[in-house]
Amino acid sequence: YIFLFLSLTMLLSPHHSCASRTVRAAIFNFKPLVYSDTDGSARGFFVKILNHVALKENWSVQYVPGTWQEGMDRLKNNQVDLLVCIGNTEERDKFLDFPKEYLVLDWGVIYKAKGSNINNIFDLEGKTVSVLKGSVYPAGFQELTNKFHIKVTIKEMSKASDVLASVVSGKADAAVAPNLSGILNEEWQHVERTPIIFTPVKQTFGVSEGKNGDLIAALDNQIAALKADRTSVYYQELERLMGKTESKILKKVYLGIFCVFAALLIAISWNIILKRRVNAKTEHLEAEIAERKRIEESLKESEFRWKFALEGAGDGLWDWNIQTGGAYYSRHYKEMLGYSDNEMSNSSDEWVKRIHPDDAPTVFAALEPYLAGKTGTATIEYRMLCKDGSLKAILGRGMVVSYDSNGKPLRMIGTNSDLTMRRQAEEALASSERFLKAIIDTEPECIKLLDIDGNLLMMNGAGLAMIDADSFEQVKGQCVNPLITDSYRAAFTALTKQVFQGIPGTLEFEIIGLKGRHVWLETHAVPFRNEQGDIVSLLGITRDITESRHAIEVSRIRESHYRTLFNNTLIGVAVTDENFKFTEVNDAFCNMVEYSAEELIGKMSIADVSYPEDADKSIKMVKRIMKREIDHYSIEKRYLSKTGKIVSAMIYINAMYNPDGDYLGSTGSILDITELKQAEEGRILLEKQLLHAQKLESLGVLAGGIAHDFNNILMTIVGNADLALMKMNPESPSIENLHKIEQAAARAA
Repeated sequence: YIFLFLSLTMLLSPHHSCASRTVRAAIFNFKPLVYSDTDGSARGFFVKILNHVALKENWSVQYVPGTWQEGMDRLKNNQVDLLVCIGNTEERDKFLDFPKEYLVLDWGVIYKAKGSNINNIFDLEGKTVSVLKGSVYPAGFQELTNKFHIKVTIKEMSKASDVLASVVSGKADAAVAPNLSGILNEEWQHVERTPIIFTPVKQTFGVSEGKNGDLIAALDNQIAALKADRTSVYYQELERLMGKTESKILKKVYLGIFCVFAALLIAISWNIILKRRVNAKTEHLEAEIAERKRIEESLKESEFRWKFALEGAGDGLWDWNIQTGGAYYSRHYKEMLGYSDNEMSNSSDEWVKRIHPDDAPTVFAALEPYLAGKTGTATIEYRMLCKDGSLKAILGRGMVVSYDSNGKPLRMIGTNSDLTMRRQAEEALASSERFLKAIIDTEPECIKLLDIDGNLLMMNGAGLAMIDADSFEQVKGQCVNPLITDSYRAAFTALTKQVFQGIPGTLEFEIIGLKGRHVWLETHAVPFRNEQGDIVSLLGITRDITESRHAIEVSRIRESHYRTLFNNTLIGVAVTDENFKFTEVNDAFCNMVEYSAEELIGKMSIADVSYPEDADKSIKMVKRIMKREIDHYSIEKRYLSKTGKIVSAMIYINAMYNPDGDYLGSTGSILDITELKQAEEGRILLEKQLLHAQKLESLGVLAGGIAHDFNNILMTIVGNADLALMKMNPESPSIENLHKIEQAAARAA
């Protein structure tokens, strides 16, 4: 008997063999997964699993309590070997090593003060949200708010217990907490969970990267072995965590121990029997206390189970008895489908018959692995028929929480969440993103984002064409400054720095594209800010102005040529508006009327420089143009110069109209014909004098001819008179008459 007693004592005594190594493990208060009890001892699901692994691997575990951040810092500083209960994320994987096997899956939940009107993600606009510093969930929460363009103020807490407490104290409007920890603490901290959930994370152990690889290997092997054995401590503790205790096993253990001790004590002397009675009484009392504690723990775990079933959404709870087909549906579950609390029976058929026929195969196929023994949470999106005949998008989540001795599932609990608002928000966001992408992709001008060093973060197709890039990958992350010509590179760099100081700007500059093409660009640059208002990049809208620059240069040259011709032509040119006032004149016209351009433009009209008798004639012709009776005309008119000189001119007038056909004014070409007029008048006078002389000459010739003929006649008369005098008697009375004939003929000649 003594040998049996000693053997039993050794069997039941603690393990005292020499440990192969000491493992320093950092823990923090994250109940029920890991925490320090009131006596300072380590407790929780992770602690029990680690203790089991330590026993198998012959480790001695030293638990180092503190905050989560203190544990992380100690791990980085090699003050501990292992961090207990840490989420495995892509970011942490850069500096930590994790086992391939994880213990539980957790996620983030938004908590609010009781009575708060925060019911969805959009209600957080402008609110202050407290988070645990260093936790993985704040990053996932900020990613969620950024997707919906919701601005929140983040308030970091160093202790997990302070996160929910900040909501109660009013320091924060809401808080980010892990699902499991929140379920356990939400009631006594007087907060309510919201339907807002995010960032599922695998909770496991972590070591510094490249160190303690033997711990990771041992944890992987031992956890895998625990998961493979349905009766292992892993499943016992997991089921306890989810709401089921193995009370029958505990009773058998207690009964076996009692029987062994009873048999042993009966075989010992009377003193030992007496001691047995005392011990029996003590054990009875301890068993009674243990039973009471078990009942209290069972009640707490039962409450925990139902809270866990809500999984953060809390919209509709269901509890399915797989063996009997019975089911429980919460009031929220029924209201979600439009039913009152007493309109649905407690049968799983109520759920099955409301699944959309097209979705039923997918739903049952998704559930099948879990009904066949797969652990974890089943998540399914499908449609359900509402009372009014409409369809509602549902996110169903469920977990098998009870198995029979053969591992066959007995019970499954879960929630249904209404996806209507989320689907609408997702569709609105997707539509907005598609619309924005379509605008950016089809925008004919370049849209780009640059960092402070000029490196290219984003550029649309139009911009890539401007710089002759075949794809964005060809230029992604590269500095654009080398493309800018030397004359403008400094100005572009200054503009970039100016924008990152919050000052928008505009710049015209020249680049040489990747294929050597010279391109002129005009960019409008503004600061691009993140949700916190910080400037994170330069947003530039740039257009190709090469053709317009060329057109401007051609226009400038033409304008120069026009001005040269305008100011140097000998013909006067004048432009008038609809009020007959001069708007432009050249030097030739100014010289003609002896007024300067400053005196004429905008101050004087056609009538002011016209000869009074010709002014009305000019105005009448212009009015005919204004009425569109004619579009041009030419007349001869006179101008009255500043010094009173009369200037004769031939003018040619053309009308100017805008694209709508409205009269704008007229352009006139004025030819000074004063000298021509004077020359014409002299020519006419000379012609008159010549004609008079010609007439006189003709008369002289005529008179000479007549005189010649008359002289011939007179000579005949004189000759005959002379012959008569020679033949007549001197005393003849006719001699006197003959002498008179000779005298008359001499006078006539």
